[in-house]
Amino acid sequence: EDEASKQAQEEAEKANAGLVERVKQSLGDAVKEVRVTHRLTDSPSCIVTDAHGMSTQMIKLMRAAGLPDKALAPGAPAPASRPPRRKETPGSAPAAGETDAP
Repeated sequence: EDEASKQAQEEAEKANAGLVERVKQSLGDAVKEVRVTHRLTDSPSCIVTDAHGMSTQMIKLMRAAGLPDKALAPGAPAPASRPPRRKETPGSAPAAGETDAP
């Protein structure tokens, strides 16, 4: 970037500082950051995931699996993992280490 475009970007940030603050307050904890950018040309806004955060598609999958929204919030601890359940079918042999006794 040249000096003129950097200066234009800084002026745009200053001119829109009030709007950026209102949008950030309006969205609250739903967003991590709101900022002005010159990267967009066809759209007024874009959603960018954090480098170490879940993608929007992964969040949709987790919601479909029944994970509560508070567990999907940024900074929430990862859900505890469980070993997969073995699907029992009538007449199937027990898995290694399992017995038929009740």
